[in-house]
Amino acid sequence: MRLDEQALASGMQAMMRGIVITAVTTQAISVTMPRDGSVLQGTQFYRDSGGGRR
Repeated sequence: MRLDEQALASGMQAMMRGIVITAVTTQAISVTMPRDGSVLQGTQFYRDSGGGRR
């Protein structure tokens, strides 16, 4: 394998890894944040107790 091909493959692998990590993190946040929220006139509000649950 030529060096430029290896560099391209390495860059693509790093980019795909970043995309997957971002997608999983975004999905996890989207699932966990609404649990303790409330909806007022169609707008989701999230609770911020400033240091954890009480």
